[in-house]
Amino acid sequence: KLIFPQLIAPVFEPVAGIYNDSVSVKVTITGSALVEGVSKIYYTTDGTAPTTLSSSSYSPLNLTLTNTTIIKAIALSDDRKYISATTEAAYILQKADNLEGVYYKGNNFAESVYTRKDGIINFDWGTGSPDSTGYAGVPADYFSVRWTTRFTAPYTGEYTFVTYSDD
Repeated sequence: KLIFPQLIAPVFEPVAGIYNDSVSVKVTITGSALVEGVSKIYYTTDGTAPTTLSSSSYSPLNLTLTNTTIIKAIALSDDRKYISATTEAAYILQKADNLEGVYYKGNNFAESVYTRKDGIINFDWGTGSPDSTGYAGVPADYFSVRWTTRFTAPYTGEYTFVTYSDD
């Protein structure tokens, strides 16, 4: 049985996901199972496959992302004999004011009270309402909000959007 040295693929911190405005990503090589001295990370930020001609950095690689970005990376041993599998992560950046929220009295979207720009939807009004944040006319119970925006998917495929709400 032949055993070929394998490199552990680069690791991304934080994990891929949706972030507000910008995110600092650290890409590291933690070592390898059979080959020591892994030296460089080769990476792309446009979703293409990385090669030894791609941008490179010694570990850790620190990137500050301000737009939706797909990072793909490989590790390469110092002697350039061993290469890792490609790892990838998609970071979706939402701008702080890209969601238009129309706030309504009642739960049937019939009587709009005001419109404002919101960032990521992550509110906990508890027993209050948006009224307590300086917007008059929204009751503590039985109000609704309709948010609209444009979303550019980093990959072709199916996406599921989920909300958790009460009332």
